[in-house]
Amino acid sequence: MFSLVRWRIRAVQFFRSDRAILFICMAIALVFWLVIQFSDTHEAKITVQLDYLLPPGKTLLEPPRDEIVAEVRATGWELRSIYRSEGVTVTVPLNSVNKVQTITGSQLRENIIAQLDPNQKKNLQVRGINVRDIVLELENLVERQVRVELNGRLEMEPRYQLRDTIEIVPAVVTLQGPASVVLQADSVVTETFVIGATIDSAYIPLRPPSASVTRVIPDRVKLIIEREQITEKSLIVPIEIRNAPDSVKILPETVTVTFAVGAHYYDRVRPSSFTAYIDLKGARPNATSNTIPVQVEAFPEYIQDVNYRPQAVSYYLLQ
Repeated sequence: MFSLVRWRIRAVQFFRSDRAILFICMAIALVFWLVIQFSDTHEAKITVQLDYLLPPGKTLLEPPRDEIVAEVRATGWELRSIYRSEGVTVTVPLNSVNKVQTITGSQLRENIIAQLDPNQKKNLQVRGINVRDIVLELENLVERQVRVELNGRLEMEPRYQLRDTIEIVPAVVTLQGPASVVLQADSVVTETFVIGATIDSAYIPLRPPSASVTRVIPDRVKLIIEREQITEKSLIVPIEIRNAPDSVKILPETVTVTFAVGAHYYDRVRPSSFTAYIDLKGARPNATSNTIPVQVEAFPEYIQDVNYRPQAVSYYLLQ
């Protein structure tokens, strides 16, 4: 109780002091100064968002300018109201008659004032904007089904490979936009990607055709990746003789083909999956050397690291 009384006495003494009177006078002066400043006119720059109102069935050929900067003169109260609101957005209506339409700077200035709140435009003047004209080109809005192409790479752990092609879901998407762009497109490409060795699925964004306002629906696809371990396998393959004379003997008559193959295809690879041959065209019975290289071809595309032994055989022409 005693401390409360003492605090009141000190407060009364402070407000009777010259310092308190000075603070009160300064506060009153600040309030009057602020009122004068907000009532006076000022120049400022404001950002204006542009919202284009397109006719049904039409779209723009190229991405339009979406904002401009306007130099305005207004009272402090009006500028405060503009800055405290969500900004200035101007709707730009377009007609369906003209393919190329020009929005002049004077039209934009009028639209800015017309679409402001009444409390924001009583004394406001638009003294200039940072563009002279905006030229827009309209086209018919069309859509088309196109395939998805991949643009990236997969990382693989040692001795692993793809079991099958990467599954794209969906493999066909809808391309929507101006007719001159959409009707010439057969596919859309994914954004560049790198998928790690342990990842079996990923969502990849699609890249619309550049410099246009096309949309891809959906805007991303899912990639499903199946990997499998690679194992080594060997097969004995008979050697085919091409351009052979009536009687010929080769030694050996087979080659051993060694290759790497995924587990999914391991049992599918058989000796008939390979073609091993020698070509005796031009061979002479009394030749100094009677060895000829063996060629192996026509093996499946899903195998790799193909090697074979021997790589040459001896031949004997019988007379």
